[in-house]
Amino acid sequence: DKALDKISDICGYEFDWKDSGKHDVGVIAQEVQKVVPEAVREGEDGYLEVCYTRLIPLMIQAIKDLKQEICELKKR
Repeated sequence: DKALDKISDICGYEFDWKDSGKHDVGVIAQEVQKVVPEAVREGEDGYLEVCYTRLIPLMIQAIKDLKQEICELKKR
């Protein structure tokens, strides 16, 4: 339920890894954990990890919800 609201609570970020300096993109696990806790787990190193594949169904539903809203607006 409310897939679009959940996705809206998660932001995308650009960052550089401290250990390698490599530039990357991602989401913050703590933000994801608040809205989709099943998409976050604790790694062997103790840090939280995001399982991005668990976010895909939510994104698909959010896109469908947006499509429906757009169709309704077009009808007006």
